[in-house]
Amino acid sequence: MLRSPLSRTNPFDPLDPVVGAGRGQIGWAAQGRVCAEQDDILGALRCFQQSLEIDIDCYEAWLGLAEVFMKMEDARRAERCFEVARRLRRRPAPPRTASAIA
Repeated sequence: MLRSPLSRTNPFDPLDPVVGAGRGQIGWAAQGRVCAEQDDILGALRCFQQSLEIDIDCYEAWLGLAEVFMKMEDARRAERCFEVARRLRRRPAPPRTASAIA
């Protein structure tokens, strides 16, 4: 498995499937933002991909992907990701059920 350069400086490697298991889509998206801020584009893309594998409707992951594609100067892909994020943002929240409240 290819590892992100982040794993050399940080004992927590978000790309390690054993450590990363159970973080949830928001956790992976947050780690993707950290990677993107550190200019670890490959690590960011992998984290956002992991987030979207858990929940394809993760707004934070689509927005993060758009920002990464902008850094990569890929305006076409960035715009597509921004559009998905905009659609998700406009969509009403799903109704709460009694089991979700309990």
